[in-house]
Amino acid sequence: MSQPVSPPRPPPAAVSPTPSSTQATAATAPAAVQATIPVAPHAPRTYKVEMEDSLASIAQRFGVKVEDLRTWNHLGIDATLYVDEVLKLEP
Repeated sequence: MSQPVSPPRPPPAAVSPTPSSTQATAATAPAAVQATIPVAPHAPRTYKVEMEDSLASIAQRFGVKVEDLRTWNHLGIDATLYVDEVLKLEP
């Protein structure tokens, strides 16, 4: 006994995507947008301090406030960061 054969499906219609007004392409994005450091969708919960890091650079990289980093890590206003020190990036 043979299997019934169904007619072939037509190919899907080609749709050309158009950028929305909220999307910026590389050609239209301002230079400041292109130069930002991407943040991973699931950012790590800690960060190991590297040479030349500052609380401000770490806060900017992970999208948090400097004062929050100070609070979460019990750092005073005049705290010194040390290479290989591990900082919390969330409460």
